[in-house]
Amino acid sequence: MPPISYKEIILEAARQLNKRKEIIIRRVVYVMWPMPVFVVIFGTVITIVKNNQLSNLQVFFGITIAIIFALYVVIHIFIARTIFSFEKKIWINSYFDNKNLTSDESWTVAKKMFWPALKFRTILFLKYYSFGISSYNLDL
Repeated sequence: MPPISYKEIILEAARQLNKRKEIIIRRVVYVMWPMPVFVVIFGTVITIVKNNQLSNLQVFFGITIAIIFALYVVIHIFIARTIFSFEKKIWINSYFDNKNLTSDESWTVAKKMFWPALKFRTILFLKYYSFGISSYNLDL
């Protein structure tokens, strides 16, 4: 197989992304859906708290639920964006490997890659970017 040029890679990436417009839109909505829900919930809690319509205990539970949902939003977006990023790379790589995967297959492969990639990134961070911990022997 002759070497692949950068022009060919960029053109194929554009073709793969253009071919999968609908699935990209669905994935973006999947990644971002918690954000507008969080904004509405948090805005409602703030409005109710400002109007003093609830007791202190109810305000505490409302704010606690909003904070828990905020953590969920951050974690969901981090995980979904990472998986979607892997999936886009899988689409392009699968073409050059002569294995054109469907969107469901690439999503499944990308989900399976998430935890090993997170472990790898965490080990790299601990090994090279955390001060004082880098002297420990972290095996990959």
